[in-house]
Formats: sequence, C-alpha cells, structure tokens
Amino acid sequence: MPGPEQIHMTADFSLWAQIEPEAEVLQFAVIRDGVKIGKGTRICSHVYVDKDVRIGKWCKIKNHVFLCEGVRIQDQVFIGPGATFLNDPSPHAYQKSGPPYPITRVECRATIGARAVIFPGLTIGTGATVGANATVLADVPPGETVVGVWKGKREEKDGIQGRLKLRADVTEVHEKAQPKPDRSDVEAMTVRTLRRRLKNAEISIPSRAKKAKLVELYFQYLQDAHGR
Repeated sequence: MPGPEQIHMTADFSLWAQIEPEAEVLQFAVIRDGVKIGKGTRICSHVYVDKDVRIGKWCKIKNHVFLCEGVRIQDQVFIGPGATFLNDPSPHAYQKSGPPYPITRVECRATIGARAVIFPGLTIGTGATVGANATVLADVPPGETVVGVWKGKREEKDGIQGRLKLRADVTEVHEKAQPKPDRSDVEAMTVRTLRRRLKNAEISIPSRAKKAKLVELYFQYLQDAHGR
C-alpha cells in the first residue's frame, strides 16, 4: 500500500493501481484501475490517468494532462500542462467496439509540450521533443523536434516541394496572363509619367529627349519585360 505522503487526500486513486516509492500524486488527480506509476514520478493536480496506463520512473506529468488507455510512458519523460493522448481513431458517442486500444509509446527522456495532442498508436522516440500546441499524426523519430501539425518527415518534405511547385505554377500563370504591351497606351502617357517610369526602370534618358523618344524607350522596355 502507498504511504499517505504519496497520494494527496483529494486524489481519486484506485485500490487496483500501483505506485512505487518516492512517487507522488497531487490534488484532484484521477488514477484508475491497473495503472502503474514508477519510482520518483510526479503526477500533478487534475491529471486523468485511464485504466492500465504505464508510467516509468522519474517522470513529470503536469497539470490537466489526459493519459488514455493504451499509453505507455518510459523513464524521465516530461509531459506539459494540458497535453492530451487519444486512443480511438474513430470515436463515436456509442459503439460496441472497445479495448484493446492501440498502444501509444513515449520513450525515455522525451518531452511533450503544453496542450499537445498525440494521436493513437504512435511512438514518440527517445529524447524527442513535441512543441506546445502541436498535433502529432505520425511517429516522431528519436531526438527529433516537431511543432505544428506533424505528419512525418516524408510528408513534410513533400509538402515543401508541393508549395514550391505551386508557387512556380502561379508565377507561370501570372506571367502568361500579362497582356502584350500596347503602344497606344504608352503614347497616351504624359511626358512626366514617361520620365518617372523610365527612371524607376533605371533606363537612361537622353537630355532634351522629346516625347516620341520617351515613348520609344518605354515601349521597348515593356516589350523586353514581357518577353522575359
């Protein structure tokens, strides 16, 4: 039996759960049947640990964490406030299916940031870091740091390549959509406008150039720009 100094009087600790020496469960935590808590682990207030969860040694589980059935946590793991583990890939209000749920593993010395969401059946590798508010949809390799929506390295790289290709496609469409220069539009510009635009285009203007010369220079510039 655990000592009274290990479990706070307000915690709901099942008689069929196990806790090793130097571990502690703080205020209003819920520890259900079959849970095993390793030596030196600290379960902070308002944590919910579902049935048959395994937590290793010297872990720190911060406030309002939800550990669902099927979670396996190894030693020296940190889980930040409000992090949530899921165990049902297709949840419904009522369904006949139930346990066994997919096993989700958090390996030694991993860190999971505040309010992160871990989908079922994944492995967070040794020494990996999951950023705050991240959504983890694929395994995290050992030592990796992930943020945002993590779908795995291959998908992430494909996503970057896809965005670069999309940008190139959009640029190509934009260039094709540019109308050909119309000389009459250039001739309708004032001398002041022509000089300003030629200056912005870094085109040298002959001294005392007449409007016809300015029109010729700017129209040639537009044709060259459209042909590039």
